[in-house]
Amino acid sequence: MKGLSACFSVAPWPTRPWSPEWWKSRGGPAVMMARFVEAARRRGYSVRPFALTPARQPCLLNITCRGLEAIFDGRRRVVYRVAGMFLRGHYERVGKAFGDREYRPEYDRINGEIRECLRKADFVIYQSRWSKRNLDTLHVRPEGSWEIIPNAVDLEEFSPAPETPPVAGGRPVIGTSGVLRGRPRLEVLFDVASRLPVRPRILILGRMDGHCRRVYEKAVSDPAWRDLVRWAGPVAPDSLPRYYRMMDCLVHTVAGDACPNVVVEALACGVPVVCPEEGGTAELVGPAGVAVPDPEGMYGEALREGMAEGVKRVLANLGEYRCLARRQAENNNDMAVLTSRYLAALGLPPSAPGSDRRSRVLRPIGAVLRAATPRIGRAGGDRPKIALTLWDWKVGGIASWMFRLAEALPGFEFHFVALTIPEHHMLCEKVGRFACAPGFFQLRRLLRDERIPLVQLNSVPWSVHAAFAAGVPKVIERTDGILSCCSMPKDRLDLVIASTAGTVPFMRRFWPDIPYEVIYNSLDIERADAAPTIRDEPPGTVVVGVCSRFGRGKRLDFLIEAVGRLARKGLPVRLLLAGEDSRLPGARPMEKELRRLAAGFGDAVKFIGPVDDPIPVTKGFDIGACSSMNEGIPNSLIEPMACGKPVVSTRVGDVEELVEDGVNGFLVPPGDAEALAGALEKLVLDPDLRGKMGAAARRTIETKFSFRTAVERYRAIYEKLTAI
Repeated sequence: MKGLSACFSVAPWPTRPWSPEWWKSRGGPAVMMARFVEAARRRGYSVRPFALTPARQPCLLNITCRGLEAIFDGRRRVVYRVAGMFLRGHYERVGKAFGDREYRPEYDRINGEIRECLRKADFVIYQSRWSKRNLDTLHVRPEGSWEIIPNAVDLEEFSPAPETPPVAGGRPVIGTSGVLRGRPRLEVLFDVASRLPVRPRILILGRMDGHCRRVYEKAVSDPAWRDLVRWAGPVAPDSLPRYYRMMDCLVHTVAGDACPNVVVEALACGVPVVCPEEGGTAELVGPAGVAVPDPEGMYGEALREGMAEGVKRVLANLGEYRCLARRQAENNNDMAVLTSRYLAALGLPPSAPGSDRRSRVLRPIGAVLRAATPRIGRAGGDRPKIALTLWDWKVGGIASWMFRLAEALPGFEFHFVALTIPEHHMLCEKVGRFACAPGFFQLRRLLRDERIPLVQLNSVPWSVHAAFAAGVPKVIERTDGILSCCSMPKDRLDLVIASTAGTVPFMRRFWPDIPYEVIYNSLDIERADAAPTIRDEPPGTVVVGVCSRFGRGKRLDFLIEAVGRLARKGLPVRLLLAGEDSRLPGARPMEKELRRLAAGFGDAVKFIGPVDDPIPVTKGFDIGACSSMNEGIPNSLIEPMACGKPVVSTRVGDVEELVEDGVNGFLVPPGDAEALAGALEKLVLDPDLRGKMGAAARRTIETKFSFRTAVERYRAIYEKLTAI
């Protein structure tokens, strides 16, 4: 691998969970970093302490540490992950009310260090909107150089109990967890519990300081509490989910927390949360619990009574709140999703190039076979042969684009090769030939038997070694966004065709010597204009639509929720979802879950199944939509824009190369159903705006995404590479 290597540093280095040093760590920040380091290593990255990493490699600075001068030396990209600052007013209020915590002179020095890090870092990750508002008093970062990324957990490790556990002995279980500091942490918990109609069982997890220990000992000395309170002490990380599953409600009494890990962990285990409104905790909890204001001052009577009422409300609707808690974590705190966002902030792809294990094993085998295999020469016949490989050739954006391209290039004989699923679209036989080669040796044999001089690959790492072993003279890759482009090793490729311009800088950092061309996917506008329109909705209904697979990353649940909000306002809107579950290995079935969510919105959401040709259905839309967490430039946006429809999309991947916010559509933050609903509402309520933006969308496709231009560029590439 040439160029920037697949490694980065973390400072300070997080202690390993449950090691002796773990007890001396600084709590939540170290926990999150340890999880991130583990997740990044699973993706093939070498993650090291700062002192052990070469100068050019990026560094993730976690909160703050010693030796900042060496980190900010100008030779590396530095991403600063910051929680918050020491707020003098917070400590003064707590000290006045409880006398156990005070603002120290050293906090001024630490706040100064935080200010300098905010100024010098190339990129800043805030843990909550609340945190950013406070830190803006130290230094306001310029737009585009920061992002809000909350803490996260592995959702498979932290998951709800298979069945909702019965209330123990007729009593609910409320709990608290974390590093327990200061009298209010447990004093408020016991006060809230005493206000409930039935005294609950209380489960306490974590280390206690002296103040909390005294509150705890006083409480358990009361016979009314003695048999109802359990302090489990510090709990090993792999045992935490089991303890959370014992709880009916987590009562997090800390005001001013930026983004507590314990709340994320509880939500992932399906445990609703009651907390103070002050801090970033309320953002984490959302509808999955109750956030209570404290108008009378720190931990006053109004807060305590409000939290007690919040717990009552949660326990009265526990089944619903449990579902909301898990869904809140899935939407916002999925370690798999947020790891990619952390890596992107570091300037790195979601997976380390060349990290695929199967590919690493097959690479030397391919080299040996290549040395012993004659190169394939040009086969007889009038048309050069080109093999196009995908996981499968059913319904999907990439397949649709390649079918359009093959139809427009009759001078070549296209072989559509599926590497996983033999079922395929009828267009494979209509515009070429189809074969399934679900393994290294099957693909090698197929390419040799058919004497294919040019293979175009896509995303499947081992396929490049099979093509190399078959003696194929020219091997190229067509790639989409950053996620797919970095899965394929490129040092043996003759060319990479990127469907987004934003992908190229990423690739050049790792493979600077490989030639690249950017050719956007497109749609034949004349053909689209000639297609019929399929629309079967009541007059006056505004149709929001998507044609795509129901993959997990598409996050169609956000779109369903956004449209559902508009329907509940009485707006004449309907969401049409055309597609089906992905059948690729390891893909999570989503349709059943999406239908269950949509059932709560009546006829505002309609599933119409997979369609062979998305254009007639798309022409029946009024608005195209994309709610994905990761994309290149999706066909599900190109198609409605080519049909003259405005679009609303999450601001992810390279979508901004297609959608200009406020001109031909709207862009919203990923994972924000409220913002998505707001953008859709503007278009639903204003037909003139829909018409204006739809016309602009059409012009974008006609100019920047010209089908004829794309076809001619592909033709030139294919002719050059098959002229053996």
